[in-house]
Amino acid sequence: MRISEGNHESIVDASNRCYTEYQYFTGLSLFELNRLQGNYYSELHTLQEEFNHLMNELREELQHKQGQLSQTA
Repeated sequence: MRISEGNHESIVDASNRCYTEYQYFTGLSLFELNRLQGNYYSELHTLQEEFNHLMNELREELQHKQGQLSQTA
């Protein structure tokens, strides 16, 4: 099956690794696709918040250790 994607075409058939996922997603209604997209964005937002929190903790720990090193030097 050929699918037009912008200025190029991609071939999706049973030999592609993602064929099962392709079949699943093309079988969903627009409502179901929008619901899934909302769930994925929500999860992405949560992961971004967790990442930011961990990065802030790491920065604070590094600043603390740098302060200890500069005091001993």
